[in-house]
Amino acid sequence: MGRGTHLIRGIRMKRLLTMAAALCLAGCTTGYNKFYYPNTNVTPEYLAAHRVGPAPAQPILDHTGLAGEALVQAYQAQSYTVIGYSSFNAGGGQSDQGALEQGRKVGADLVVVSNPAYTGTRSAVIPVVTPTSSTSFSSGTATAYGSGGSATAFGTSQTTTYGTQTNYIPMHVDRFDYLAVYFVKTKTRLGAVVLNLAPSLQQELQSNHGVTVVAVMNGSPAFDADILAGDIILTMDGKPVAGVAGYSAMLDANAGRRVDLTLYRHGAVVAKSVQLNP
Repeated sequence: MGRGTHLIRGIRMKRLLTMAAALCLAGCTTGYNKFYYPNTNVTPEYLAAHRVGPAPAQPILDHTGLAGEALVQAYQAQSYTVIGYSSFNAGGGQSDQGALEQGRKVGADLVVVSNPAYTGTRSAVIPVVTPTSSTSFSSGTATAYGSGGSATAFGTSQTTTYGTQTNYIPMHVDRFDYLAVYFVKTKTRLGAVVLNLAPSLQQELQSNHGVTVVAVMNGSPAFDADILAGDIILTMDGKPVAGVAGYSAMLDANAGRRVDLTLYRHGAVVAKSVQLNP
């Protein structure tokens, strides 16, 4: 009896690499929506009163090498107000489309994407389990002898064994910090972006009243009056400015009028007369 065996294996490295690539792509999802943080200081009422126009169908997309306060102040100087931001760490290749989609969702006029900052490379090994099969074929003959002579029979058989095979695919992923800031274009009465006084300034002034100018919008009344970032607005028409809320209320109450401001600049008191926008 003769016997022959043929082994069939159905696993190829090309297939494994294709599966590994699919796993990688599945894990590289955008974080612009998942890691969005709204600016809780900008209320819907504020936007309704100060927004230049309705939200566009497609926000403007801009890129910058700036980040943090420098980024925000650069666009505040162009009469933009921050309504939120996205910040997350992920693998490379995050598309700007994710930031634009989030911008549309929150009604932004402008989406500014900061250049991704490389934070390191992570390495891992992914186990990929695939099915295997092993099939063997055999053939043979048998001859029987009797009084009437001999008879020969031919036959074949097939046996298939099923199992699994684990292959380990190395992966190296570069990681980056991503940042997108969402802005709306706003009308301005004075054009000075302000914050409440820091405790150190309250101690220096011996007062809880006043606001610190952190940015001045280009072409605004504050810009034309040479009000500078770092100035402290103490009074408006002789009345103390009670923080950011009081500052906004006083501007709205005096819209379109000329007001007298008292500033504190580098230890000196400076007076300014400014025509507010309507």
